[in-house]
Amino acid sequence: SPIADPKSKGMLCGLTLDTSERQLALLYLATLQGIAYGTRHIVEHCNAHGHKVHNSLLLGSIFWMKSM
Repeated sequence: SPIADPKSKGMLCGLTLDTSERQLALLYLATLQGIAYGTRHIVEHCNAHGHKVHNSLLLGSIFWMKSM
């Protein structure tokens, strides 16, 4: 990461106790957007310093577990 700082901190603001499906979808969207912008920043930095990134692959999954 171009901004590799082990002392850096992050935060989430604007969270509420709302547990509606709409609020969950908005939080999920914001998370995906944050990941996308961070990835773009890394790729742009690499390209500007001689590493040509032409493709990327995004993989992931969510596992739902039901307690017995």
